[in-house]
Amino acid sequence: MQQFFNPSYFFEEASTLLDEAFSACKKLSETEDREQQFGILLRAVVTLAGGALLCKIEPLTAHLAKLGAQIEAFKTQASVSSDDQKAIDTGFKAARDMLDEARQKLYADSPPSAMKPNTPNHPGRVLLVDDEPEVLEILRALLDFHGFSVFTSNQPENVVAMSQSVSPDVLITDYKMPGMNGLQVAVALKKVKPELPIIFVSGYVSKDLLLSLIQTGVHDVIEKPFDEKRIIQTVTSAIQKYRTQILMNRSIDFIMYQYADLDTFLEKSGNQTMRSTLRAEIRFLLLQRRLLNQQNEKLIEQLKESSKP
Repeated sequence: MQQFFNPSYFFEEASTLLDEAFSACKKLSETEDREQQFGILLRAVVTLAGGALLCKIEPLTAHLAKLGAQIEAFKTQASVSSDDQKAIDTGFKAARDMLDEARQKLYADSPPSAMKPNTPNHPGRVLLVDDEPEVLEILRALLDFHGFSVFTSNQPENVVAMSQSVSPDVLITDYKMPGMNGLQVAVALKKVKPELPIIFVSGYVSKDLLLSLIQTGVHDVIEKPFDEKRIIQTVTSAIQKYRTQILMNRSIDFIMYQYADLDTFLEKSGNQTMRSTLRAEIRFLLLQRRLLNQQNEKLIEQLKESSKP
């Protein structure tokens, strides 16, 4: 089970969580949105504390327990003063400094290049499928020029196997191909990678076809000849959406993995309010994931129906 936890993933997510926490702190004075901002702050504290516990960053774990209790106390007040906001901001800045120190110590022992995953800074990995070699080359060159890692195939029946080996962030496939059309490719791929966004390219896209494909969960349909700006924008948005969903699933798995230890720690610290908040957040996250999984299953069934002759 310990193999699941990769510290580099935690430090990546911690950076995002801290950015969200600093932003939420600034918005605490906006009364109509205050409850939501406190939720963001407490979610950041809980997730960071869990990661710190697994990374054995004991000073950070203790600091976050105190910060969480402080935020819970501010949450019960009728209003949040500028001094309260400053105290929360200072608490998260201290957490960031502790994280930076722990990261430097970790990478001093293990070079970042040896631990670095497919990071959000990289534009993404694109799998291209088209039975026309010249079309593949045009798209490959365009996406490669913009920094994407591109993998191509003119054999749609090999797409599932390729996706397992190259782990793409998006699939771009021709709609009309001999032997196996784009919809059939999408159905086959969704069985093994249900969250993966799919973009169709076609020489002619009717309004009915466009609506049909969008309703079945296809990210977008691009008509030939290609518009460079549109392709890059579409691919980028698809990858960002995919990575957000993957990050959410990873966060849920991460929280569930360290939940027992964190719950025990909070119980020993006497922080019952934060324990209740943690349990409520986990119930909410599990509900959202279940709804997303149900939606993906429904879209796969719709794709199957659309691919029937």
